[in-house]
Amino acid sequence: ANQQGKHFQMSWTNQLYAMDFWAIPKGSNTKAAFDIVTYMTSPEPQKAFAEKMVYGVTNAKATASISADIAPQLPTAEKNMAGAVALNTPFWVDHEEELQQRFNRWVAQ
Repeated sequence: ANQQGKHFQMSWTNQLYAMDFWAIPKGSNTKAAFDIVTYMTSPEPQKAFAEKMVYGVTNAKATASISADIAPQLPTAEKNMAGAVALNTPFWVDHEEELQQRFNRWVAQ
């Protein structure tokens, strides 16, 4: 929307973040799999992705190359990470169903 003339501000205050992982299934073409992971985590594709979708990057070289008008919008910008909280995956594994039911009861009131 902002690229089409709107002026929406993004807020990353108190954002939750999580780590994701790449996995290569046993029996797959490991060379091709490593090649694609290497490509997707290299600076240029990460920079291009961040410029299309305001998502954080994991490669510091990509961070340094992102334009000054986009970099502050990223969730991984230093000032945006200041209040960020890591998602506690073990907590959600243990309590998600119970909390979802509790939330549904609250919404139904």
